[in-house]
Amino acid sequence: MWNQWQHLADSAPARYKRYGEIDRTKLAEEDAGEIALEALAKVVGNTALAEALTPVLQAVEISLRNWMDRAIVAHLQKLQHTHADDWLRHKPYFMVPADAELAKEAADKLEKQVNDGNRTTFSHDDMVATTSFALWGNMLRSNNVWSALSSYKQGRLTKGYPDRHALHKAVDDIRNLRNRAYHLEPVFA
Repeated sequence: MWNQWQHLADSAPARYKRYGEIDRTKLAEEDAGEIALEALAKVVGNTALAEALTPVLQAVEISLRNWMDRAIVAHLQKLQHTHADDWLRHKPYFMVPADAELAKEAADKLEKQVNDGNRTTFSHDDMVATTSFALWGNMLRSNNVWSALSSYKQGRLTKGYPDRHALHKAVDDIRNLRNRAYHLEPVFA
């Protein structure tokens, strides 16, 4: 058992050492095998947990992106913003440069697919789906986005959160959990 764990651990030492550091020189061979088996069980258990969380995390992420987008579109339409229905491509006033860059990366990726012949065009909905989850969490730092979310559908998006900081923290916690699950890092460290 020691050799199988050691082979696995040696393939990606930075990743697997999180599940159990084993110093073979300090252990009897039978102890090393037991510890290796325990570490391997942690890897397998974490993988199963990540797989179980994935559908829920995907649903939360998709819902959050789309609810936020609808709220922002409605907010910009009230303000008679020229590009309300396609705001991600047109850097609205509330978007900080780093967020605008994340949106541009999504547009560039979709544009490349058009240029490569993999799609004929792309819509605002495609932009929403292609942007990183980090963008949506980052935008919660904006008072304008908080205002849009608070006023949309009688504040259903912000219910239970006293301010934008609390909602941002909740979304950031979800993003961190999502990243740990998707990258097969220990889900609960």
